[in-house]
Amino acid sequence: MKIVDLEVFVKKGNFKKAVEQFNIFAPDSLTQEELQDRFERSVTLGIAFDGNICGYGLACFVDFLNESLDSYVNVCSAVSGGMPYLINAYQAGFARIMRRIERDSSDRNAYVWIMLNSGTPEGELPEDESSEIAEVALSKWPEDEYFKRLVEWPIDEHGKPQKRFFIQKMAEMFARDKRQAFKDLIIQGRFLELRLIRSDFFEYEIDAMLMEIARETYSICAYDYVWHWMRDMRRETAQKHLLMAEMTWFVGINTMSKETTHYDGTKELHFFHIYRAAELEPESIELQEKLLSLYEVDNESFDLDETKVLVDRVLQVSPESEQALRMQKILYSSK
Repeated sequence: MKIVDLEVFVKKGNFKKAVEQFNIFAPDSLTQEELQDRFERSVTLGIAFDGNICGYGLACFVDFLNESLDSYVNVCSAVSGGMPYLINAYQAGFARIMRRIERDSSDRNAYVWIMLNSGTPEGELPEDESSEIAEVALSKWPEDEYFKRLVEWPIDEHGKPQKRFFIQKMAEMFARDKRQAFKDLIIQGRFLELRLIRSDFFEYEIDAMLMEIARETYSICAYDYVWHWMRDMRRETAQKHLLMAEMTWFVGINTMSKETTHYDGTKELHFFHIYRAAELEPESIELQEKLLSLYEVDNESFDLDETKVLVDRVLQVSPESEQALRMQKILYSSK
């Protein structure tokens, strides 16, 4: 199996098949971690650096299935390296590296990456936040000259540093407007800190806020946060995939284009999330019909044999299903 063949699956939104095919044809001598890293670097990053948003979506999916210290870096590279023009790409990268630090706080390179992860002015950390992270790093490596140079707290009239930590900022934001604070923290990539206040909202409220962020700002952080949230919940749900599917039409908009266009792979990433939702709840006829509704003639995202089985299964349960009957007619006429 050549890398180019795997890329075809990914660009169609068939992430699961790409992962399965890679595992089948990969060398037996590699460990599971080596397999995952090679897959992410050779397939995922290649597609993202080609400007196809499916590369980033696949990186998120692989990280969710097999979270590892390297997978955070690969997702960060896919978004802030491969597709830095996505809105808030650098903040999404920040969130991923902070998660790596949470898993392994002894990794100096992760702290360095946090400081360097700012390819645009809106991606740069404010000085007080940069100083705070640098001080944490210095508590681990006291003689590190790089981090010493980054500690630049404002000085008061007595010559003492005026330290203002992010948790203080967060408390002030929350006191002013709890709902707006949650949305602002999402856009800043402060996913770990949001755990402190997430329980203050019902799940449907968070879903609504995330969609508002996507619609109003096109921020990729809204999409990325759903993956983080599912990982915290320790479960993958159809409902969350439907949420991300809807988000793709907003976070995938090419804001650099004069006309309303989407980045390559947006339609296929939407397909992936609907497909995954239907896969997670196979007993839901509504979800299976939603998946079938995406079918168009020459839509290469669909596997025809798999689709025929799905149509038959839906018709057994719901003989009057409009989508299944439509698909049956299309498949029959194409013979």
